[in-house]
Parts: sequence; structure tokens; C-alpha cells
Amino acid sequence: MIIADSFAGDSSFMQHYQHEVYSLNTYAIFHKAKLVYLHALKVVNIDTRLGQDILEQRSIDHRAVQGFHDIVAARFRYLNKQRLNQHHLPGVLFEQSEAAHYTALWLEYFDKMLDWLYETYPSLVWPVLTACAYPNPDTRGSDAEDQLMQQIAWLKDWSNPCPQPWEHAYSELQPE
Repeated sequence: MIIADSFAGDSSFMQHYQHEVYSLNTYAIFHKAKLVYLHALKVVNIDTRLGQDILEQRSIDHRAVQGFHDIVAARFRYLNKQRLNQHHLPGVLFEQSEAAHYTALWLEYFDKMLDWLYETYPSLVWPVLTACAYPNPDTRGSDAEDQLMQQIAWLKDWSNPCPQPWEHAYSELQPE
């Protein structure tokens, strides 16, 4: 995860909490996509080279899905911009309970976001798995990374974030 502001008023302390669980979340991006893909292969009773390659894969190069993770992380922070910034006092250490609270909220949101994205946009599964199975400098992987970033670019449209109905439980923005 790149710790950097993604919009005006971004929460640096939340970026650090998100960074602490980054490797868990980047693996979840791959693992959930893998489960969806392998299930689809069983349903249609076929085998593919990508399916064979991901079946054997036990770890990933996090950089293949870093952009995906960072966009979802920034969206969470944007949807909670005021709430996160009102708790931030420069130079003050936060109690562990507050860190645990925000980290748990982030992990829950991330998990639900992945489920929702893969269900609503199943076309995301292939570029995620291809990027992870054939990481850069393999052109299959780098092309898949580009395709993935194009498909999810709308998630970082700060002028019109359009929270999904389920996101309101994790957002300070009110439903319209």
C-alpha cells in the first residue's frame, strides 16, 4: 500500500491502520477471485491453463493488485472523511481500542466490497487472477493490471462517489 493522500482531507492515521493489514487484504483479493473462478470452471465442467496455474499458487506478488487495494482503501477513507478526521489530533497517540475499532471496520468493509464487486462485476475476476498468476514483467499480467484499473476507476470518482446501498452502514454519507 502506498501511504499518500488520495483527496483533500485524507486521513493519514487511517492509511497507517490500512497498511497494517495490507498483506491480508491483497491476498483476499486473489483468494476470493480464485474461489469464484474455480467454481465457475466446475459449473461449466472445463479446465483452463489459468485455472491450473492459480490452483497451484500459494502466494502472490502484492504489487499485482496494489492499485486495486489502494483505490478501495481510499474510497473507504473518503466515505468517512469527517468522521476519521475529527478523531485525529496531531501528535496524540490513539488508544489501542480505537485502532482496533477502525481496523475492524475497515476489514469488514473491504470483505463486503470484494464480495459485492465480484458478484456485481464478475469481469473483474479474470484480470485479478491473470495479474496475480503472471506478474509483471510478464505482459499478460501487466496488461491485466491495466484492464483491472480501467474497470474500477469509477470507485475513485470523488465528485460523485455514489455509495452503494450496503456501503451506507460504513459511511457518514447519507442515502439520497
